[in-house]
Amino acid sequence: MQNGILTTRASRFALCVDPQMQAVSWIKKREGKNLDGKVKTFNDHDFLKQLELAVQYGLPFLFENLDEYIDPVIDPVLEKNVTVNEITGAKTIMLGDKEVDWDENFTLYLCTKLPNPHYGPEISGKTMIINYAVTQQGLQEQLLNVTVRHERPDLEEERERLVLTMSDSKTLLKQLEDTLLRELASAQGNILDNAALIETLDNTKKKAVEIAENLAAAQVTAKELELTRVKYAPVAKRGSILFFVMSGLSVINSMYENSLNMFLTVFDTTLRTSKPDNVLDNRLRNVVEALTYDVYNFTCLGLFEKHKLALSFQITIKIEDGEGTYFPCITFRLPDRPDYY
Repeated sequence: MQNGILTTRASRFALCVDPQMQAVSWIKKREGKNLDGKVKTFNDHDFLKQLELAVQYGLPFLFENLDEYIDPVIDPVLEKNVTVNEITGAKTIMLGDKEVDWDENFTLYLCTKLPNPHYGPEISGKTMIINYAVTQQGLQEQLLNVTVRHERPDLEEERERLVLTMSDSKTLLKQLEDTLLRELASAQGNILDNAALIETLDNTKKKAVEIAENLAAAQVTAKELELTRVKYAPVAKRGSILFFVMSGLSVINSMYENSLNMFLTVFDTTLRTSKPDNVLDNRLRNVVEALTYDVYNFTCLGLFEKHKLALSFQITIKIEDGEGTYFPCITFRLPDRPDYY
């Protein structure tokens, strides 16, 4: 939520550090058809032409798969070097060697899949760098949604409906409050003699009370749903732990890069193929055990033999740490032989 607010409300255009491509997916879903033809890289020959059209007509534009180089040709856009005509008030900007009309609705997004890019201070001053890399707690929440959607689709649909309903109700309540304040501010003479204003106030109050009651009922239902959803948390927790073990393998060898989409495919396959059971605890245990086994086997497909033991050790340590179980300290005495080292 914080990243979303920074991306859409910051004074500078967003540069998203997005190794799991969550920001790209969210931006494309948010902007929808407005981004048609406006998703480019600096290697595309027509990116400047499409950027000109987006700036001129106030459309969103997305640069994806950036590396650590950002073409200086877009510097005037990043810096918002807008020139205002003193006579007509028209706003223009120089893009390349061409003067382009500037629309205030224009939005620029930049996304890189590099997990730890090194941008100079000049880029930091021109853009709002936002870290979209998934956290263990955040991934656990996402995996919980995936699990509940598979195991109890009715529950997940009800939760999503409640979220939308509560959001719409809060928006409507805010609109009613604004309308009420505006009517009071514009009222002339004695308020008690203004029948239209009194009727408006009465109707607004009734709607506000009704919305507040609906919100209170929705919050009670949401808490009940959350109590049911949290029962599936062990699966989400184990999945989050396993993903970060997988992603940590890149420290051993740069070839061991694993995407979140690939992991979600394995996760979904496990949910579909693990042994069913009518007892919830047994079903969760089956899924957790199958997920651990499937992720280990899948990860081992791309590992050298000498690193498989390290993977097993990391999985064991992280699972025990996640469960709050700690191993006693073990010390090793190395043999006193020069050739051993």
